[in-house]
Amino acid sequence: MTNWLFLRGLSREQRHWGTFPQVFERATGGDRVFLLDLPGTGTENGRASPKTIEGIADDVRRRWESLRDANQGPWGLLGISLGGMVAMAWTAAHPNDFTRLVLASTSAGNLSPPLERFDWKIVPAALRSLFERDPVKREERILGFTTRLLEDRAPVAEEWARIQLDRPVARAVVITQLRAAARYQAPPRIDVPTLILAGARDPMANPSCARLLASELGAPFEIHPGAGHEIATDAPEWVADRVAAWLKEVAAMPASSIARVQPLGGRGPLPLAVEPAPGSDTSADALAKLVASRRGELEKKLTEVGAILLRGFDVHDAAAFEKVARAFDPHLKNEYLGTSPRNALTDYVFSASELPPHYPIPQHCEMSFVKEPPRRLFFCCLEPNTGAGGETPLADFRAVWRDLAPAVRERFAERGITNVRNYAGPQGGSRFDLWKLKRWDEMFNTRDRAEAERLAAKNGFDATWTAGGGLRLTNTQPAVRKHPLTGEPVWFNHAQVFHLSAVPDEYRRIARRQGKLRYAALARVAEAAVALKARSPIEDQAMHCTYGDGSPIPDADMDQVRDAIWKNMVFFKWRPGDVLIIDNDSVSHGRMPYVGPRTVAVAWA
Repeated sequence: MTNWLFLRGLSREQRHWGTFPQVFERATGGDRVFLLDLPGTGTENGRASPKTIEGIADDVRRRWESLRDANQGPWGLLGISLGGMVAMAWTAAHPNDFTRLVLASTSAGNLSPPLERFDWKIVPAALRSLFERDPVKREERILGFTTRLLEDRAPVAEEWARIQLDRPVARAVVITQLRAAARYQAPPRIDVPTLILAGARDPMANPSCARLLASELGAPFEIHPGAGHEIATDAPEWVADRVAAWLKEVAAMPASSIARVQPLGGRGPLPLAVEPAPGSDTSADALAKLVASRRGELEKKLTEVGAILLRGFDVHDAAAFEKVARAFDPHLKNEYLGTSPRNALTDYVFSASELPPHYPIPQHCEMSFVKEPPRRLFFCCLEPNTGAGGETPLADFRAVWRDLAPAVRERFAERGITNVRNYAGPQGGSRFDLWKLKRWDEMFNTRDRAEAERLAAKNGFDATWTAGGGLRLTNTQPAVRKHPLTGEPVWFNHAQVFHLSAVPDEYRRIARRQGKLRYAALARVAEAAVALKARSPIEDQAMHCTYGDGSPIPDADMDQVRDAIWKNMVFFKWRPGDVLIIDNDSVSHGRMPYVGPRTVAVAWA
């Protein structure tokens, strides 16, 4: 059994809950509801109100402590409207006071501007109610814009008018609390399992604000299609049933699912970090159960944000990593047609890259040049390097496309990209080629030329056999494509990897970021190598690309692409056991050069 504290909103008190506490107790199977009033309302109507939401929360908490001491056991907190803001401030400051949090019909100034939080069309009705002298008519006017499903407002208006006459709320209290609500900013995180509810027809706290709040806090969100601001009055059974169902879901989750969900701290929300609460089960098995139980929620977040970092869990070998990846997507694949050499760790888990540590891997969406690229990509840090570098940076390629100059976007959109890759045969190739790819028999996992041709055609490549048993693969693709779920345009190709200018430019940018002469020197070496390679025909390059019509892509255009990519790149240092899930349809990855041992595994689906 859980004890619940309910907090009402602006100028309302505990009697305005009506029969909802009883409805809630029945729906939750015997939980007990306790009611306290905000300062200046109800039993506290003779007092002034603190000027901030945090001050109001402190005031209520001091009075709640005696309730807590007299009623042992876990406590939950439910707040509506301004009471929801108080509940947020309270749990952010004192996360151990409550084990569950429900927020209804509420918003925050740092997430939604005033014009979005409040429907200004109701201002005339609100002003009329403010100056209405008849208390019953005043309550009827207020119910007219705060409720949407209340069939008979008259008896409710009469009851609420009696409450106001019995314990009137001073106009100064209303003004003080309105100012506090207007200035209130939601915390970046709340370490308590949270459910957020809203009514689709709420003019006082637009439901889009609640949706943003749920996204910010990583909380599930439910919306009633017809309810207004007074959602517990409009739809009491719906609210109680939704909370009861959510409580069962939370109770059924493993302990490690009680996690902190917040942006890691890079540019914008990328990646979204999910961390276990202190003292919870952090085993790989518990994480797999968590991911499976909240897969739908995680999938929505992945589509929205682009990458999720599961941090603080004990995932320390390839088998455990595969179990976690399969919990998110059971359809892992192991056909790899990319350019990096990789070693198999299990049937479906590989080393991320066996390229030398000093070699940078520019940003790219995995296998963007094949007919059916992976939808999801999974990385796991089994051993992080201890020095500088070694990050797996991310970039939102939706933002990259938006940030390109219109003329550059137009050229790439109209012409597309043609990729050229030359693979040595089973006997190998030059040992001194910086651009050297793995052999075609390693990529296709066969030495049968007919089978290699079949696999090339399956993936949209034109195959040409070259002298010395080599294989040239060419394909033409769009430079941009729509995200399969959201329809957003995404820069989706390997030009920034395959273009001859890629390696020296990448080294130059890395040298500026890390301030190391070593990478500036490698940039000069790469520039010289590019100057030599540029004398060879395009079709003989280890890898290169042109516009889709065969014309060269100027370095200036590629510079703009790289500027947009580096503008949107997010860096974070790996920690042991980190699992990174990437929406390969929108977010790219790469690798910074590093020194020392480092083991990062990869899987895809």
